[in-house]
Amino acid sequence: MKSLMTKQSDKLWTKDFILLSLSILLLSIAFYFLMPTLPIYVIDVLEMENSKVGLVIAIYTLAALLIRPFAGMAVDMKGRKWILIISAILFSVLFIGYKWALLFVPLLFVRFLQGLQWGVSTSAYFTAAVDIIPMKKRGRGIGYFGLAFNIAMAVGPAAGIFIMGDGRFNLLFISGLVLSLIGTSILFLVKFPRYERPANLKFSWNGLFAKRTMPVT
Repeated sequence: MKSLMTKQSDKLWTKDFILLSLSILLLSIAFYFLMPTLPIYVIDVLEMENSKVGLVIAIYTLAALLIRPFAGMAVDMKGRKWILIISAILFSVLFIGYKWALLFVPLLFVRFLQGLQWGVSTSAYFTAAVDIIPMKKRGRGIGYFGLAFNIAMAVGPAAGIFIMGDGRFNLLFISGLVLSLIGTSILFLVKFPRYERPANLKFSWNGLFAKRTMPVT
């Protein structure tokens, strides 16, 4: 019995790991739908200047970057499951915003909000993956888990262009919504390991950054 439990605890490809990987894969594909198509939408449909395309793309990345330190602290203080699920739901729902954001400022606002949710959800995804992956196989497991982004990067842009076709942008946004909601629904099937918050863990500005990683970064 003891050897069986040890064998099970060292297993990488568990149901939970597979479901979590599939979930982030679907959200990532939905994310990459917009990489080649949103600039076309901004220029051809909204008739904005080319100079504004860069801002629309960049503010998403900026928002994700700004929120990550706080997201990391939050998943340690409040746990992984519900922060991940709520952020994934908000990320999905914000695809609807593209349909109604017909001016530059509202579009920037939608992009910024979705960028925040992308930053939170991806931080929570990788933290949850580390919890699920056995310690002995953590390096390999994170490598496999990270492949979701590479696969999505290969599939998502081409799929987005195919869905968009000659200008089916509403279908594109709905497809992103549906695909990411499917990915979010999978999270409810994942059995997240029980997380116990360390008793001495408190919010601090110094705790937002791991100073030892700064030289490497």
